[in-house]
Amino acid sequence: MGLNSGVAGILALFFAVAGCSREDGCEIRTAADLKGRHVAHMSSDFHKRELVALQPDIVFDPYSEYSFAFESLRKGKIAAVSIGDTYADVWTAKYPGEFRVMFAYADDVCCFLLPKNSPLKPKLDAELRKMGAEGTLDAVYHKWVEAAKAGNSLELPRQTAPSGAKELGVACAAISEPWCMVANGEVVGIDMEILTLAANRLGLRLKPKAYSWGGMVDCVNGGRCDVACGGVYTAGGVFPTVDVSEKYADVKMCILVRNEAFGGGAPGLTAFAKSMKASFVRTFVTEDRWKMLADGFVVTLLITFLSALLGTALAFPVWLARTSRVRPIAFCAKAYIAILQGTPVLVLLMVLFYVVFGKADVDALWVAVVGFGLNLSAYAGEMLRSGVDSVPRGQVEAALALGYTPRLAFFRFVLPQAVRTVLPVYRGELIGLLKMTSIVGYIAIGDLTKASDLVRSRTYESFFPIITTAFVYFAASWLLAFAFERFGRRLDPAFGRGRKGGAA
Repeated sequence: MGLNSGVAGILALFFAVAGCSREDGCEIRTAADLKGRHVAHMSSDFHKRELVALQPDIVFDPYSEYSFAFESLRKGKIAAVSIGDTYADVWTAKYPGEFRVMFAYADDVCCFLLPKNSPLKPKLDAELRKMGAEGTLDAVYHKWVEAAKAGNSLELPRQTAPSGAKELGVACAAISEPWCMVANGEVVGIDMEILTLAANRLGLRLKPKAYSWGGMVDCVNGGRCDVACGGVYTAGGVFPTVDVSEKYADVKMCILVRNEAFGGGAPGLTAFAKSMKASFVRTFVTEDRWKMLADGFVVTLLITFLSALLGTALAFPVWLARTSRVRPIAFCAKAYIAILQGTPVLVLLMVLFYVVFGKADVDALWVAVVGFGLNLSAYAGEMLRSGVDSVPRGQVEAALALGYTPRLAFFRFVLPQAVRTVLPVYRGELIGLLKMTSIVGYIAIGDLTKASDLVRSRTYESFFPIITTAFVYFAASWLLAFAFERFGRRLDPAFGRGRKGGAA
């Protein structure tokens, strides 16, 4: 019994079970109790201003996703979350007794975003007004909220427009249950059902695609989609770069805290094992979410492989241009290398996706391959240059004296030695490339990291999705390093001689 309670105490400490000594909901009753406390905030600044008017000494912690804020609140890292009452209703229903709404402090509305001066806006607004008058909007809202509270997912209405009808591109922040989320491989939720009903009335077919929050906004700003959704709170405002539809739901901003009376004391091993089992089932088994993670890993490997091929192929012309005796060509190569090495890959991807290919119908996966390939080519070209320069000039002269042509001397003697020299650095670049692909979710690619985000947005848990993602990246990186180590040994001339000597 003593061992059991001791281990449970260690586990409780390791997993940061909330206590009153940290940033939790202890003794929080009014806005005055938030003085000096950390509050997660993800909505617009006008809500922050209203909260500051109630308590000016709040420490605001910016979070990009509600799932991270939720986990931080559970672990006592923050005191409260500024959140819409719809999210709060779902959280408190899924985790009864663990949280409580302290107070509501602002009214808001949910709307769709459209590109500026979109011809779709008046048509969509008219359909939203009709559905509001008919009571359809309220019915859809309550249906999905109750399903989310019960941990269920619903199916969308069937699209009635013919297959050849005009498509309506929808950018979805699909990490905001019950407004918009991924279930059974399909983007569903309140927003998607409302848009489906409106599209059916307008004779259009929806073409949804899951984005991050920031990617969704960039998508509608850049005109890459016809409408954007995902529980977008607009406070009825007018924005300079996008249009806002008629409201389809009223919401209230509120403060959610952890109930200090919940779960007092350290859990026993049985309870801990039970909770971990339930978490495992929610993460991998429910709705076959493991398939989402597996598909994401395949996408990660595909982008890595194609980008490595492109970057390696481009490294040779980059090296030739960099070492050219024609000054303008060498200058352009130096500028190319400097720009790509000095630009963060995420910024490069967003420039390519939203600016260079902004109006072109180019799949995001190919944009990612081009971006990562260009980035790798700048580094690989410089690696090749340093590798070739490391080969003594006398070897080339000896090869020429033996009758080899300059080209044959290069490929027969110089290049193999240069490759052996730069291989360890090149291996590190490829491993870095593999890990860098984790940012492609910003341009709506469902890689492993994006799949993990979608799972977390449904389970409100971070442990298994994050640990699984970290392990998969580690295993893939280790296997890649191992393969290159074996390949490097094969390239080493001493490797074969060593084996023969050992056999003798």
